[in-house]
Amino acid sequence: MNVAIPGRDKNIDNFFHTLRDCFTSNEWNIIKSGSDDEKLRMFFIHWTLKEAYIKAIGIGLGFDLQRCEFQLSEDKSTANILIDGALSLEWEFEIHYPMNDHIIAIAYGPPSRAVGGYADIVVNNEDVVPNNEERVEFDMLKEDDLIL
Repeated sequence: MNVAIPGRDKNIDNFFHTLRDCFTSNEWNIIKSGSDDEKLRMFFIHWTLKEAYIKAIGIGLGFDLQRCEFQLSEDKSTANILIDGALSLEWEFEIHYPMNDHIIAIAYGPPSRAVGGYADIVVNNEDVVPNNEERVEFDMLKEDDLIL
């Protein structure tokens, strides 16, 4: 996820207003503290975590995003999730910062939480679902590595 306000209107308050229903009041309190750059970074950390969760369960944006709330570790490298106000110990989230203005969130959770046709794929195909003990390792590439 690129950390930048999309569209023509670059006003951070207007941007946040359009997405006011996507975060809990606790998340908004965290997001709105600090400078504009810090606010934007915290917004995208939380947004990326929510996106990782809803993709992991296969629902997408049809999910009420206020049902899940994230609590970041002090160093902002991991997060816990509260679902409907209750801490879920079934889920683990890693946060990576491959470049200054980019964020990656990885959700590790039980395949049994997937829904619909997506559940048929992940629950019935062990090759798709890594064991929680097996973490994916990433090679950090720079722009020059990608350009031929």
